[in-house]
Amino acid sequence: MKEEYLSKLYYIEGSTLDKIDLSRCHIERAKAVVILSDKFSFDAEHEDIKTILHAMIIKKYLNQIEKKEKDKNKDSKNTIVCMQLLAPESITHYTLSVN
Repeated sequence: MKEEYLSKLYYIEGSTLDKIDLSRCHIERAKAVVILSDKFSFDAEHEDIKTILHAMIIKKYLNQIEKKEKDKNKDSKNTIVCMQLLAPESITHYTLSVN
């Protein structure tokens, strides 16, 4: 990894279900959020479902923050949420859940 990125990359342990953890890491300031799966999991489908749910929770939280920013006439930015999915068919599950 390039040294220029080391000062800009943070690994944060916490729960997406806890809004305190989401606000503690200032997720709304991030340019991107990467959700990693346990690639050694014996049940890839279950692991992907957990990853998709985490992504949906993060996106919902970011949408709520963005709405508050618009109400205050502040510029809001879009944060990219990236996921590592283990099974190729999980992409279809995610796409269907968003629509």
